[in-house]
Amino acid sequence: MTPFSLDGRVAVVTGAGTGLGAAIARALADAGATVICAGRRLDLVEGTAKDIESRGGAAGAVSLDISDEAAVAGTFARLRDQHGSLDVLVNNAAIVHEQGVLQVSPADWRSVLDVNLTGTFLCCQAFAAQEPDRDRSIVNVSSLAGTAGVAGQAAYSASKGGVEALTRALAIELVRRRVRVNTIAPGYLNTDMPAEVVGDPRLAPKLLARIPMRRLGEPGEVAPAAVFLASEASRYMTGAIVAVDGGYTAH
Repeated sequence: MTPFSLDGRVAVVTGAGTGLGAAIARALADAGATVICAGRRLDLVEGTAKDIESRGGAAGAVSLDISDEAAVAGTFARLRDQHGSLDVLVNNAAIVHEQGVLQVSPADWRSVLDVNLTGTFLCCQAFAAQEPDRDRSIVNVSSLAGTAGVAGQAAYSASKGGVEALTRALAIELVRRRVRVNTIAPGYLNTDMPAEVVGDPRLAPKLLARIPMRRLGEPGEVAPAAVFLASEASRYMTGAIVAVDGGYTAH
């Protein structure tokens, strides 16, 4: 068994219906994990789970709104009962409102923070609550916006900066519960989330010029970082923020 193997491990991936979350779920399954695909739209996460099974992997799907405290607690309790132990948590679910700071309503601000930051916290809390019978790993998903300022994304940037601070705090606190906590910070990916910018002929060239690699990333290029942080290959890492952004934040 290689240190990158996840054989015998059970992983929960939030926001696993499309894009990066689906790619991470597939990569964890390819590494040997049984993957529980979680998301608000059951049809989408079921699609990811079926795709994994068609590739010979093991997967399941659950409907989950991570901003709902009772739903998170109940779902994680049921999954622990069903699988005995949850070994890996990938907090990928997130939303964004593309608005200038003067246009962001308090309701929009709260909705982004409720999902991206509070939802991540609730899932970390529910995952860490199980008794520490073996080493486990939390992989949070931040963004280049957690480090670099991005116009029109005040709430999103604040939420992702919060995820990175939360990662460091939990990394220190959860060591005694045998939980490592790290974060991936992707750059602009070829997914639905940056589609408005990428599809704008005025903005796209400026964006690509800001990325040293001069291209968008693919979800499949980020997913291996999640496998690394979930596995024993990263057993001496906790509290790290791993940028996978084509060099964007190297400036």
